[in-house]
Amino acid sequence: MEDATASHFLLADSAKIDAGGNGNGAGFINALEAWALQQEGFYVVELEAQVGTVGFYERWGYTSQRSEPYLRERTPHLLTKKDLRV
Repeated sequence: MEDATASHFLLADSAKIDAGGNGNGAGFINALEAWALQQEGFYVVELEAQVGTVGFYERWGYTSQRSEPYLRERTPHLLTKKDLRV
């Protein structure tokens, strides 16, 4: 992160959020980004996404920050990031 005071870090169980194609994932992303934009100085969102859900976040404009997955609770994850000012 370039400036820790200007970012928000969120850990999410993305597999549950994105499961089923029922719109819950879209609702989550919309609510998260709306909330972040209302916070003074929060304009960068970072999400730890399970490897199988990275494509979902990429469709929302998030980019992977690491090329190699890491384990969180025995599940492969990638850090994703989106600058909401763009």
